[in-house]
Amino acid sequence: MGQKVVVYKKTCKKCNKEKDIRLFPDTNDYKDGKSVYCHECITCWKKNSNYGKSIKKTQIQNKKRLHANYIVNSAIKKGIIKRSNNCQKCGVTDCKIVGHHHNGYEEASILDVLWVCSSCHRKEHNKINYEM
Repeated sequence: MGQKVVVYKKTCKKCNKEKDIRLFPDTNDYKDGKSVYCHECITCWKKNSNYGKSIKKTQIQNKKRLHANYIVNSAIKKGIIKRSNNCQKCGVTDCKIVGHHHNGYEEASILDVLWVCSSCHRKEHNKINYEM
């Protein structure tokens, strides 16, 4: 007797078509280990959206931020600038104080940091994001 071949099917949440489960990418996000979108819909979405553009923009912003942090940390080690022991916004001293690049990450203002506690740092970033 011949063996029966079982083909598992799944419906794509984007195109609503029932397709062979092998046409869905693997993922750990769902119980069956497969994405809810088929390969074809994912490829179409990536081509017609800002998918790659937004990732590239984020990568560039992160490079600038990481470079600025490296320069500030190097300047502290060399004694060019001194880390404050208290928050320049609220004055608290019993927490970690971090440098906030309040004028951005450009070379001209890279060492111009405001020493703030994590709470004030979060507020500063929320204020910047709200103003954008």
